[in-house]
Amino acid sequence: MRFAPLALLIATAHAFQQPLRPLKPGALGKKPGRLLAAAAGEQKQTGASVPATTLGVAKNLIGAGTFAMPAAMSRTMAPGASLAGGLAAPLAMMVALASMSAYCFNMIGRATNGERATLGEAWEAAGLGSTSWLIKGGTVLKCASACLMYGIVLADLGVPLVASAVPALATRARVLAATMAVAAPLCLAPTLDSLKPFSLAGLASTLLVVAFMGLRCFTPDRVAVAAAPAAAAAGSGATIILLSTLATATLAHYNAPAFRAELADPQGPTANRRFAKAVAGAFALTTLVNGLVAALGVATFGTGRPDIPGFVLNAYGSATSKVVDTLADAARAVFFFSFLTSFPFAFAGLKDGVTPGAWTPPAKKALTLGMLGGLGVAAHYVTDAGFVVAFAGATLGSALTYVIPSLLLLKTKGDALSKLEKGACKLITAAGFAFMSLGGFITAKSYF
Repeated sequence: MRFAPLALLIATAHAFQQPLRPLKPGALGKKPGRLLAAAAGEQKQTGASVPATTLGVAKNLIGAGTFAMPAAMSRTMAPGASLAGGLAAPLAMMVALASMSAYCFNMIGRATNGERATLGEAWEAAGLGSTSWLIKGGTVLKCASACLMYGIVLADLGVPLVASAVPALATRARVLAATMAVAAPLCLAPTLDSLKPFSLAGLASTLLVVAFMGLRCFTPDRVAVAAAPAAAAAGSGATIILLSTLATATLAHYNAPAFRAELADPQGPTANRRFAKAVAGAFALTTLVNGLVAALGVATFGTGRPDIPGFVLNAYGSATSKVVDTLADAARAVFFFSFLTSFPFAFAGLKDGVTPGAWTPPAKKALTLGMLGGLGVAAHYVTDAGFVVAFAGATLGSALTYVIPSLLLLKTKGDALSKLEKGACKLITAAGFAFMSLGGFITAKSYF
């Protein structure tokens, strides 16, 4: 993982040396776009509306990274700092990075022009095939880290839930084994159409959990961690960790081609404008939810608190102490169901990258079950979701969010871009490499 910045630097140098090559119609093939059809429940013949695309992208963004925000933001503040003054700078960074991430997400839609493809295939079609293995490999690794985050959160939520019902079975290993067994049929499904009934569960459950956090913000006597003395801030690396966490919390760029391809009339004259509108709405909604979760968490637990769990729901009630909080247990149960039914969406990218179409169905099934088992084992030993969110965001997340989209747009639409936008693309590429190198090093150093 530590060589990821160097590998992407080689790819970048190669990319700038290639002649500009716009994507040709049909160059990316006609692979069925499953993501938005499953998320929005709309027919492929008619395509997705702007509101449906907005909700689809937002649901893809809001997840474990959202609930890592309180810990990441609190660490950047001095103990005892005022809430308004302490949150001003972190929230400004959140808005700035979300805006840049949304711009890069839209870049991919413009570069692929509604063709159905993966990010790696788009890179190949742009004339960069010799380095496409870096993009495909990075996407698989990022999907694997996302699946690992799901496993960590599911274990963190599942153990206390099982303990309240069957204490003898409440071990991390048993809960993870049962969770992966339940998720296996969904992950083995050839399409994601069967998950349509659960497509809105993620966003609805997130809003319910935010409402719970708001209630507990006004009843701090029910919160176990808030009773602990404030600790010193995490040091100068706290800001870098926050930036890495923010990068992961606004990362779904490997699915951008699918969202654009599923848009109604994805290659029509107004497609770019409609997609940009949907992306702007999705990132604005995500930023609003992320900011609200961060503010409620910091208001509840205080500033300068490195002891806030990476997944903030672990800080409430009976999950971490003898303080009984039935409402907190209900919030964890709701979020557990949401994560369990959302897990196959994250796993689909990993499965598609590791098991290409040439594999026979029995081999795909065996490898899929093997990957689920491996993720369960990894989630058993890697227990800090905050580290996974921050490190993945600093390295792979920064590459997929900033570096690859800007290079892809330069290679496919370079002749049509203004000097200002060309300069912006190059600046974003440089910023992405800075996040990857500095963020990965400081994140690892801070945690180990």
